[in-house]
Amino acid sequence: MARKEVVQYTDDITGEPLDADKVSTVELSYGGKDYVLDLSHESSLKLATVLDPWVTAARKVTRGGSHKGASQADKARNKAIREWAKENGYEVSARGQIAKDVIEAYDNR
Repeated sequence: MARKEVVQYTDDITGEPLDADKVSTVELSYGGKDYVLDLSHESSLKLATVLDPWVTAARKVTRGGSHKGASQADKARNKAIREWAKENGYEVSARGQIAKDVIEAYDNR
């Protein structure tokens, strides 16, 4: 007898089913507790937009150990900045660091 287990991802906010390759896993900390959300691309962008004023004003905490790279929230924010920049006539690359003046323009929009 064969057995097959299937993992079904859902957006933690909308409850919408997600394909495994469409899941944005977002890790965040608040009030000394760590949280993880599985979100669609759209929900991830909404979260990044809502958190943007606080993340921009916050101090970044450096933890010891190896650098894990950009978080999903950082990636979603960068994607939102790139989309906004292209729609508003700024030239931005699909990858790499975003110019400081573009980020400042996005933050001051």
